[in-house]
Amino acid sequence: MSRRAGRDLHGVVVVDKPAGVTSAQVVTAVRKRLGCSRVGHTGTLDPMATGVLPICLGEATKLASYLLADDKAYEAELELGLETDTLDLDGEVLARAPDAAAAVTEAAIRAALPRFVGVIQQVPPMYSAIRLDGRRLHQLARAGVEVEREPRTVTIHRLDLLAFEPPRIRLAVACSKGTYVRSLVADLGTALGCGAALSALRRTQSGLFTLATAAPLTDLHRASVIEPARILSLPTLVVPAALHRAVLDGRLINPTSCTPPSENPPSTAPVCDGKLNHGLAYECVIKYEYTPSMAPREGGLRAAGADDAEEAGTLSGDAPTLQLVTPDGALLALARPGPDATIRPLRVFTYGLTIDRSSANLARSNNP
Repeated sequence: MSRRAGRDLHGVVVVDKPAGVTSAQVVTAVRKRLGCSRVGHTGTLDPMATGVLPICLGEATKLASYLLADDKAYEAELELGLETDTLDLDGEVLARAPDAAAAVTEAAIRAALPRFVGVIQQVPPMYSAIRLDGRRLHQLARAGVEVEREPRTVTIHRLDLLAFEPPRIRLAVACSKGTYVRSLVADLGTALGCGAALSALRRTQSGLFTLATAAPLTDLHRASVIEPARILSLPTLVVPAALHRAVLDGRLINPTSCTPPSENPPSTAPVCDGKLNHGLAYECVIKYEYTPSMAPREGGLRAAGADDAEEAGTLSGDAPTLQLVTPDGALLALARPGPDATIRPLRVFTYGLTIDRSSANLARSNNP
């Protein structure tokens, strides 16, 4: 695809990342394949990992910080009786304990798993992208430097045993942003008294996006792009054309001048059933004073709303609580309630709008 055609692409493509490549390399591949210059991912997957990797295109890159706060789900395989410096099989072996691993029973595994469910403290691995004094921890680790890392609070919503074929264990994990499955595996190995290292990892869900919505890099095309207005699960208001300029200028607007996307929306937002509902953002009650919470997802997985994004420490206290769209469904702004029952735009989007700067008129572009 030409770079010129790629300029018109705004939204998210969900890649089924292959093993052996970095998330940055996936971004480069998407950029070349779709011809889009503004591309960014929404959460790093290790090179050995596969699975769901949402990639933001064009103006949808403004949504990346909100998608980063989403919960994730994985299928993880680990090998007992092995400890490495990277906490996975890609690293240098530090210790082996085959006899201790052979003594581990399925009953012992099932007894150990519940202690890792809920809000836990986790020390991030040295081989990680966390920055310390301007340098990534993995850069320090490769230079032979190990530093003390502060434990981080993460939440494990679900941790289920899928299979036990000694010395391998396969687990299903649903967790909050910032969880290192490698560290979780190493901690489980310590609890079992034999050590453990991650041998395979597949991300099965990231927020609303699942493997059912993901495509291999070779199968990506324009039709794969999910529109910006269908990415976040937020209540939606339709803004008339006469107010578009005010929204883009960041001015307060009166919600009574806007309308819901449908005349009879359901009283609650639907729960994700494991498949991405592209119309999810259009199926919420429209209440400008309403602050959405994260709706529970199957297996405890949830997509981040404003409250949880703030709690995750990724977003400011000005996290959006609703989105504003044009009459034909293009995302115009993320917003939250302002003073005196008004709506205050926080982040605006101009894709697909032709702006006449000599007047206040804006119209949808007819460009393909």
